[in-house]
Order: sequence, then structure tokens, then C-alpha cells
Amino acid sequence: KPALTGAGDSQGSLQVYFNIFWFAFVRNPWDRFVSSYTYLKARPDTEPGRLFNELIKPFRTFKDFVMNIDGPHVKNTLGVIAKSRGDSFSRCQTLATTNLFDHFAPQHLFIKDRHETELLDFVGKFENLQKDFNVVCEKIGVPACTLPLTNTSNHKPYQEYYDNESRRVIEQAYNRDIKELGYSYDSNSQKQAN
Repeated sequence: KPALTGAGDSQGSLQVYFNIFWFAFVRNPWDRFVSSYTYLKARPDTEPGRLFNELIKPFRTFKDFVMNIDGPHVKNTLGVIAKSRGDSFSRCQTLATTNLFDHFAPQHLFIKDRHETELLDFVGKFENLQKDFNVVCEKIGVPACTLPLTNTSNHKPYQEYYDNESRRVIEQAYNRDIKELGYSYDSNSQKQAN
């Protein structure tokens, strides 16, 4: 299956590659949001963590941040960050659409091109990481191994961070991911990986 990428191309034009097995892993959007929030908040010594901590500075709690992800402080801060990097502000108007924090970018953007063509041969679920990784290994003909835990964030189960109101905000912001990737709030995965 041909897949498109701009990797290694300084002009950003697309190159076509054949006979490569393309895959990605996706995660429950509510769980991913909590994980991203706690991971970046705990790493102010990194560039993404420093920028994120500047973004969340006025918000006292996780819920306060969630309730304001489309608010003026977030939009203004994203604009300042984008301009300092020479990025177009039009791509950075909300946290759920920005390219400044890939941790919060909608996941469907990583698995489809701008024409809505799915670019991947397999989409695995974080909730079934080892099992789906074993499928990838089998498909590419390499022995499966046990994946190590890396880049972890220390947090409670994601359900403990949300109330009905904040849960709906994430549902609206990531509605397309929820529908297309088969997630619901109460169950990590409605659909099996394809």
C-alpha cells in the first residue's frame, strides 16, 4: 500500500513509498488528555513542558484548564508561541487543533491525509498495546518482544479527573477521534484495532 510522507524532504513535498507496513497507535482521548497534561506539567525543564506550563499558569486545577481550552488565555498564548516560532497562527487557534503540542492534537490527523485517505495499514490501541504490537511484529515478520514502559506520567485513572461538564468539553473537542477511533468515555475501546 503506498503511503505519503514529508519525512526527509526539506520542501515539505510528499514522497511515495511502497512495500512498507505503516502503523500507528491511538489512545482514548480522555485518558490521553490527562496523560498529556500530567506528563508536560511535570517536565518544566523541557521545551514542550516549559511552554505548556506557561499555557496552564492561570489555571488552578485540571478542570479549570479543561473548561478554558478554547478560552482567550489559551488562544493568546498559542498565538504568542506560534509567532515566536514563525508558525502561522491560523493553525494554532485552539489546543485541540494546534500543531504546537502534538500531545493534544487530534489523533485522526496522524492517520489520514488532507484528503481523508487513511494512510496506515494498521491502527492499534494503546489500551491493547502489547497485543496490538504483537500483531505489528507478526505482519512485518519480526519476533514479538515485551515492550518496556517509557515516557510514563504518574496520575490516577483518567475517570477521576473528570466531572460531567469537563468530560463533555473533551468529548466536543475530540469528537471526531472518539467517533472514528471507536472510543467512549466509560470503555477504553468500542472497536477492535483494524
